[in-house]
Amino acid sequence: MFFAARREGKLLGSIALRPAGPRHGEIKRLFVREAARGFGLGRKLLTTLEDEARRRGLDCLSLETGIRQPEAIRLYRSSGYQDCGPFGAYRLDPLSLFMTKRLRLEGATEALR
Repeated sequence: MFFAARREGKLLGSIALRPAGPRHGEIKRLFVREAARGFGLGRKLLTTLEDEARRRGLDCLSLETGIRQPEAIRLYRSSGYQDCGPFGAYRLDPLSLFMTKRLRLEGATEALR
């Protein structure tokens, strides 16, 4: 699944999701052009992807990002992502940070989970 944000035909940002296991997805490459940063576009792309993941029945999203990406790390943490260990085929890497988030399905309650 791939989402792109455009203005007047120009790509401003994008985000992708790939399957990582049953009911588990991996966020791939959230990108926002420098000129489009600071307006909440990254958060909007992330929220759009999470909403679609919920609609598709995913209950967990994970990602790998570089430790030298402070803006991305801040966005993910403020969106509820927590540090975790490597997942899938990833291995420990001192330059990588792994994060995950449990998605709450629309209308679900803890009693139903």
